[in-house]
Formats: sequence, structure tokens, C-alpha cells
Amino acid sequence: MLDRGGLSYIRPRFLQRPIQSAMKWTCLFVLPLVGLLVACDSPSPNALFTRLPSDSTGVTFANEVDDRPGRHILNYTYLYNGGGVAVGDVTGDDRPDLYFTANTRPNALYLNQGDFRFRDITEEAGVQDSLGWTTGVTMADANGDGRLDIYVCKAGNTGDTPRRNKLYVNDGNGTFSERAAEYGLDAPAYSVHATFFDYDRDGDLDLYLLNNPPIRDSRISSRTPLQQRRAFANDQLYRNDGDASEPRFVNVTEEAGLKHDAIGFGLSATVSDINRDGWPDVYVANDFDVEDRLYLNQGDGTFAESIHDWIDHMPRSAMGADIADYNNDSWPDLYVADMLPEDNRRQKLLNIGQRPRVGEQVQFVRNMLQLNNKNGSFSEIGQLAGVSSTDWSWAALFADFDLDGLKDLYVTNGIRYDYTNMDFQFSDYVPASQKQEAGPEDLYTLIEKMPSTPLPNYIFRNQGDLTFEKKIEEWGMTKKGFSNGAAYADLNSDGALDLVVNNVDEEARIYRNNARTQTDHRFLRVELEGTGQNRFGIGAKVQVTTPSGDTLFQEMMPARGFQSSVEPVLTFGVGEADTVDVIVTWPNRLQQSISEVRTDQTLTLRQEEAQPTTPIPESPDRSLEAVDPARRGLAFTHQENSYEDYRDQPLMTHMVARLGPALARGDVNGDGREDVFVGGARDQVSSLFVQRTDGTFESVAVEPFEEDRSYEDVDATFIDVDGDGDQDLYVVSGGRSIARPEAYQDRLYLNDGTGTFEAALDRLPSIESSGGTVAPHDYDGDGDVDLFVGGRVRPLKYPLSPRSYLLENTGGRFQDVTAEAGGSLRRPGMVTDAHWADLTGDGAGELVMAGEWMPIRVFQREGNGAFTERTGDLGLDRSNGWWNRLRLVDLDGDGNLNLVAGNWGTNAQIRARQDEPAFLYAADFDDDGDIEPIMSHHIDGTEYPIPRRNRMMDALSLFRARFQTYESYAEATMEEVLVERQWEKAQHFRAYTFTTSVFEQKDDGTFTRHDLPTEAQFSPTRGILVHDVNEDGRPDLLLAGNDFTVRQPWGPSDAGKGVLLLNRGNLEFEAQRPHQSGFFAPGDVRDLLLVPSPETSHVVVGNNNGPLDLFEISRPSTEVASQALSE
Repeated sequence: MLDRGGLSYIRPRFLQRPIQSAMKWTCLFVLPLVGLLVACDSPSPNALFTRLPSDSTGVTFANEVDDRPGRHILNYTYLYNGGGVAVGDVTGDDRPDLYFTANTRPNALYLNQGDFRFRDITEEAGVQDSLGWTTGVTMADANGDGRLDIYVCKAGNTGDTPRRNKLYVNDGNGTFSERAAEYGLDAPAYSVHATFFDYDRDGDLDLYLLNNPPIRDSRISSRTPLQQRRAFANDQLYRNDGDASEPRFVNVTEEAGLKHDAIGFGLSATVSDINRDGWPDVYVANDFDVEDRLYLNQGDGTFAESIHDWIDHMPRSAMGADIADYNNDSWPDLYVADMLPEDNRRQKLLNIGQRPRVGEQVQFVRNMLQLNNKNGSFSEIGQLAGVSSTDWSWAALFADFDLDGLKDLYVTNGIRYDYTNMDFQFSDYVPASQKQEAGPEDLYTLIEKMPSTPLPNYIFRNQGDLTFEKKIEEWGMTKKGFSNGAAYADLNSDGALDLVVNNVDEEARIYRNNARTQTDHRFLRVELEGTGQNRFGIGAKVQVTTPSGDTLFQEMMPARGFQSSVEPVLTFGVGEADTVDVIVTWPNRLQQSISEVRTDQTLTLRQEEAQPTTPIPESPDRSLEAVDPARRGLAFTHQENSYEDYRDQPLMTHMVARLGPALARGDVNGDGREDVFVGGARDQVSSLFVQRTDGTFESVAVEPFEEDRSYEDVDATFIDVDGDGDQDLYVVSGGRSIARPEAYQDRLYLNDGTGTFEAALDRLPSIESSGGTVAPHDYDGDGDVDLFVGGRVRPLKYPLSPRSYLLENTGGRFQDVTAEAGGSLRRPGMVTDAHWADLTGDGAGELVMAGEWMPIRVFQREGNGAFTERTGDLGLDRSNGWWNRLRLVDLDGDGNLNLVAGNWGTNAQIRARQDEPAFLYAADFDDDGDIEPIMSHHIDGTEYPIPRRNRMMDALSLFRARFQTYESYAEATMEEVLVERQWEKAQHFRAYTFTTSVFEQKDDGTFTRHDLPTEAQFSPTRGILVHDVNEDGRPDLLLAGNDFTVRQPWGPSDAGKGVLLLNRGNLEFEAQRPHQSGFFAPGDVRDLLLVPSPETSHVVVGNNNGPLDLFEISRPSTEVASQALSE
């Protein structure tokens, strides 16, 4: 496609391809006589970027890809992966030049003549390569002479000769000489891209070569992609063993410890010192079902594959990637692109991650943003950050485009044909490919039936709170097409980064950045002059500090994104700072510091001026310290049973059967020390740990626990039931794996005063509800402790409300008085937590409860003994969420109680807002006796069902007749999915927020919700401790939680690693992540328990299906007592 005066000219044959015009935001019309296609491309007149026409720039390069019977996307999956672009000054005139690769046509080198004008010098420079199938390109100084060379990668199903990679060595006179064979770099290895870096820090550049063979679609080939892949070379590492006069690269892949036997479909290899140990590491993004690789440099010439040590999950079809410090903490973060569309229609119409997989899954189809935790782990927060869904994405580039001091994100997008369109696959593709007599011409004719959907590229503004804001229209990226490789560079030397994009069947795009004219933001460009054979300082780290204390960090590593390399100059946006301090650390660890550098200039740093430095060891002042639970006598591993909720209710998105372990504390033997109860899963014996005088614990056998091992313990509390002065134990039975009601009978164990317990089931009424929580309180004021037991779930009937119980203590025996208390307490919802607290000032205490799909509900006892709901009176009637944990405490010292409520978090595909809530509709829609829960949420202002068609039809076959095609279902709103009779039949649930929050009680008694910091939203919050950790007189919050049970295609919610929120007053909190606080809780956390000891206090972390974690609070402190009456 070629741009001319705002109109896009397309070769006539493309007009025969169906254009997907049903998308609401697409506006295309065809002028049939001249073959014109005009797309909506009307960015804001004050857009940050301006797309420059080719008749102005002189850049007319277009990567036109021809298909034919023997070569098309159905027999070569990577036909439309496109080409790359490399940017750098190859002529020494201080202006970055451009090199584009075309898959089957000549590549092109453009000389930058200034003012965004370029001249094609391909032939005169001697780089007119058009042999074979060309993929990525990298500019690097391969021979250490100070001039940028050009390395071009080859792939495709061709012979060895046309598939040999090319190295165009810069002769210094405007011409290049092809010398790949001479350098040992002409491998015919099906290469995608190459990254030059000094992995052994010997002063010259080595090479990581990313390879990916031609793979046929598994429905056409008799072999799977993995079987096909085994016949070809894997990625290769070349060590530079030559010198400037005679460079020579040697293949050291095997001896370097790279996984030579690993199956790989690499689409990008990105280099960064991820663990900040001074040695460059390599992240490889793999396509298909092959896991990505993280090769950590061991500093001895070898690498260790460490992906599962650092990363919990990864993309399923990883493509382009970038590594950069996007949150300004001087540690590199990782972004990897995948193929999940943003809009509902394409999510449901395309076969994106819909195939089931066997075994444990760590790959899921969406872009992933891995936040570096600075402790050997990442937290994947792409959904929270708003960058998880950018459709069929290729290049990913972090850069500060608006020069405000925060790195923004650019993602290229689009595939020429929607060959994963489910209707096309099942109606046309699969039947045709299965015909034995089908030949190349037969398959080729299917191309005519394949939809084609041009898409805009995505650009996001960094908001400085770990999240991004989409800026496609405002920043001028509305042009639709099929973009692949991209690079940034300051093409006009104004200090703002421009963009260069390589497209399929369309001219390359050049975007001028207008930040210097539209804002008052300033910049600093840093050029590096290295010594030896690393003249561009590849691998050097530069840190810029502004007067306000902001620290900006970059590494010199030009190869990034997808098949491309950026200008080898570092550009820092510094906001309005006039001066900055600069520190550069060279690959050999020499360092150079310059203070009060004026901004709005180019600063050249020279390695020859650097000096040795003595590293200052970190001595972090952490509030918590991890200790070995076994050494403290608290060894316990929760062993969950194998039941999965999805077996009985396949439309559920997460499990409610895995809620343990229960944690409780109390002095069971009267020695003044707190002991610990840990509840087991079904068929697991619970444990009691008695605290010794030295603060360690001893496990003691309790015979009734063994007898009751068939129950699943989800909550517990120590209380004096019979008034004899010792602590008895009440345990809530939960789960949902058994249909029999008696499987959920709660249990009471009476203490004889010495820590010896006996079962007292006869003191409890019959309880037939799978419970979630227990809240003790003398609600009737008769001097003994009564109980509220919240029902969590009805087995096999999610999300219908289970029974809850109000149990009145009468002489040490409990009676079910729920009916007398009023009907609203009988089935208040799926209760997860409850407490008693005086919120109304009557001195009696109200019952406060939270739950899934529930508002935070408050019930007040009236004079006649009945309970009246006060939720609406207190301003909590629209507080519905997926609440997991609740604490009540005065956080701001105003005398009023605040509610701290742990919610699902915002790091999820499902969203909820006050004006666009998430919904759940539940009924036995098909009259088979089972409850089907259909969840929905809003996308672009319209409510759509969440289940994809296959899952919905498998669960409810009655919909098959109405939605016979994937397209009909993909376009159906929730209002169109359910008919009137089904709407009337369904129970409706809603959630207005998924944000973990604090509710402030105002002087009039009502509550106002405030979001807790972003770090508290990484995952579901299931454990909350209130404790003055830093002894400043203000209660702090310790939060933890995850949910590993979330079903595909979303995948586990596992980004939570624990967070300490230091209370700074006025309900403002400072978030401390694990490297700051010492609190690292990455498991499937279900609860936290604070246990005081003689010298310190312990934090016990209860992990579902895993061992306990244990932490000591470093500073002795007094626990901040929750003012909830139950505590």
C-alpha cells in the first residue's frame, strides 16, 4: 500500500480480498475504477506525532509480499511477519540514516539529508540485497573500527546460498563490503534477528543469532511444529575471537551452556543486565507453545536458563520484546508482545489461545509486562498497566516520547490476513486441507476467502503510577495497516525521538515527534565513545538524576523490538529540569560522574576518562526478615485435594474450592504465649503449634484433628465458649468438592486448660453450608461469646447465596437463631470475611461483612433482637466487589473506624467501574439441574459475555442454534445472548469495583472509598495485617494474596509478592515492595497471621497447597489492635 496525498493506493488484486468492515471503528470505502482505499486516518491536529508523506521525506520503500500457489500463509506461517528497520549514522555526518529490509524485494538504505529528507543510496553504497527471504537487520560496529556496519538476517524455505546471512562492513567512504563469510557470520540458519553485545566483557562485540525455521501449519503438515523444528538449528552464540584487523566469530553455543537441545521458535532476543550483576543477560521470546528463555550470564563464559526462577507465566505466542526501566527504579523491566485483541469481536472471532492444553500452564495469550522486583523475580502486571491487549503485535519499544521523564510504549500491530478467523478455519480451511486430493492450487484459492483487517499501531503514555494511558488518537497513530519492525531515533536533532516503521504492502512510515514544540519539556542526549573494539559503548549503563530526585536509567543496547535496531544514542526526557547529574558505568565497570550538566544538549561521554570505583554494598533497612519456618518449629505444608470447580461448572472463571489453610492464634495452655492453629485441606490433619519460651514452636498432637481430617478447614478462631477461662477452638468447614451437606459441618473443640482438646459437636447445631468465615462477639450482651458464621458457597451451585448462621451461646452451647434475627442474615451472599464493630456509635456493635459479588454489608441489632441492614445508610450500597478480606481500624486518627477491604485487584482482563459494572447472570438456563454462571463486562461501553464461543456452547448447547457461526457470537451483546425468558429466570450479580480499598468514615457516619496504592492491586488481596511496623504511632498495612486457580485464557493471578503500606497520615500510604520491606510472599496466599513472641513478632503466611512462610518483624513493636469488636 502506497500513500499519496492522503489516499492509499492498493494493487488491484488486494481488492479481491474481503476487508473486515463489520468492526465498528473501521471506516473504509472502495473506489472500484481506480482501486483506491481510503482509511480513517485523522489524528488530532495537535497530535504528538505527525506522519510525514513519502513525497516529502523521499522514503518510498515498501515491503510488498507476494503470495502464490507454492508460497502463501497457509503453508508458510511467517509469510507476513514483515521486515525490520535499523537506524544509525553510517556516513559520519551526525545524522541517523535508515536501512529497511524487504522479505523478497531489494532492501534499501536511505541517507539522512536533514529536515526529514532522505535519499536512497542503496546501490551506490553496495547494500542492494534482494537474494532469498530477508528478515531482521541490525546496525553495529562488528569490527571495532568506530563505524556502523549492517547485519542482515535470512530465513525462508530456500537453499543454503540464498539463506546465508549478510554482513555489510562499512568501508568509511560511503560504501560497504559484504564480508559475512570472512567474519564467520554467514550461517544459513533461518535467522530472524541478531544482537551484538559483549557477553564476556573482553572489549569486543559478540553475537547472539536468533533462528526460526520455516514451519508449515500443523493441519497441513504431517508433523507438529515441534517435530518440524527438531530438524533445524537452534539459536547460536558467536564469540568474537578476532581483533580489529582480522575479526573472527566462533560458534560457542554449546560450551556457553545455551539450551542446545531446546526447541525454539524465537521471534526476538533482547539483551539487558536483568539482575544488575554487571553481566549482560538474554531474553528470548518464542512463538507457538514453546516457553520463552531467560539466559542469565554467569560471568564465566556460560549462561544458565532461569526463566522459571524469575517469571511465573509468559506469553503463549511471544513476538517482539523490549527491556527497559519503565518505573525509574534503575532496574530493567520486560515487555513481551503477543496477539490478544482489545475489542470483543476479534477476541471471540480469532483462534487466539482457545486450544486447551494438558498439564500445568505457564503460557497465556496476551502481552506481558514484567515488573522487576529487584530480588530475582518479576511481577507480571500488563493487565493492570493497560498494555496487555494490542492485537497481533510485533515490535515493542519503550522510550520517553513526550520527554516528561517517563518511558512510554509503542507497539506495532497487524497481520495481512486473519488466518486464525475461526469461521474461516472450520468452514473453509480445515475441510480443504483434509482432502487427500487437495493440491497447492486448492489451498491457494482459500486465500480469497480469508478476511483482512488493517489495524492501527498502539502508543501508550506512561502515567508514572505503573500504568499507561492509550494515546492512539491524541498522539497521531490512527493510520491502519500491517506494521512490523520499528525503530526510534532523533532524525532532526531536536531532542525528541521520532519513529520509523516498516509495513507489509505499504510504504514505510516516518513519524515526526512534536514534543519540542508542543511542550516545555527538555532533553539530554548521551553519546558514548568506548575504547577497544566496543566503540559505541554497547552494554554501558547511564543514570541521569534530576534536581527533584527522579532517577532515569538506560542501557546502550540498540537491537530491540522486532527485527530492528534503534539509534545508538541514549535520549533522556527530563521534564523541565535545567540541569541533571549523570553517571555512566562502562561494561568494564569503570565509572564516570558529571554534576550539573545543562540539558537540551548532546553530551559525549568517553570511556578513556572513566575511573575505577569501589562498589558500595547495600545495607537495606528492611522491616521484615524471612526465617525458615522449620527452624522455628512451624513446619506445615498445606496439601490441597485435586478437585477442580470447572469440572461441574465450566463457566466459572476461578475456583472457590481452594480456600485454605485456616490460621488462628491463641494461648491454649495459659502460659501467656500465643500458640498457632493451622487448618488442613480435605483428608489432611490440621496442626497445633505451641510456643516455647524462646519463641520457637512445638507441634503437638490433637487426637480429634485426626478424626476430623475429612473436613476442609477454611477459617478458625480461639474463643472461650464455656466460660472456664481457657481458649476453645471453633473451625469452619468449607470447600465445595462434596455435595453432601454433612460434609460442611463446623467443629468445636473444648480446651481443658492445658492445651488438650476434645471434640464437642453436640454443642453445635447442624450446619450444612460450605463456610467462609467466623466472627465472634457477645452481640446480646449476656457475657458469653456468640458467633456469626458466614456461608461461602453452595456446592455445585455457584454463585447462589449459601446459608449463613447467627449462633447464640447459651451456657456453652450454640443455637441457630438466624431466623429470629431477621431474614437478611440467612443468605446475605457469598461471605468471605466478617467482623463486629461499632460503626454507628451506639456502643453495641454492628455486623460488618464482605464477600464475592457483594457490597460491604452492615447489619445493626435493634431493641427487639432483630437485625436491620444499614448498608445504604452508610453509603456502602454500591460497594459491590469480589471482596476477600476485611479489617476495621482508625488509620487516620480521627476517632472514626476505617474499613480496609481486600478486593480482586485490577491486574485482570475483567474490569468494573461504577458506570460500567461487571455482571454475573446465574440460572439453570437449560433445565438440566445445574447452575450456569455467565459473566459479562463492558468493552468500549458495551456489555459482552466473557466466555468464548466454544466454552459457552460446551456448557450451554441451547445457544448453538442461535449462534451458528463464531462471527454471530462475536458480535452479540449480553442483551442479545439471553432471551427474555432467560433474563427473567436469572439471578443478577454485579461488581462496581475490583480495587483493594480503604473506606473512610466521615463525620456524618457515611463511608467514602479510596483506592490503595497501585502496588496493592497486583493480585487478589487475601491477607491483611494491621501493625505499626516503623513505630511512628500510625498503623501500617501488610497485604498479600494471589489466586493460582484462575482459568485459561486468563491464567493465574500471581503477580502479588506481598506489599507493606507505610501509613503517612491522612489515608496516604507509601508502598514498599519486597526488596524494600523484606516481605516476599509469592505463593497462593490465603491469609496472614501476626503472632507475638518474647523478642519480636512473627508474620505467618498461609499458602494454599504449599508450605507456610514465616517472617520476623525486625523492630519490636506493639500490635495495633483492630477496633473491630471481634478482635
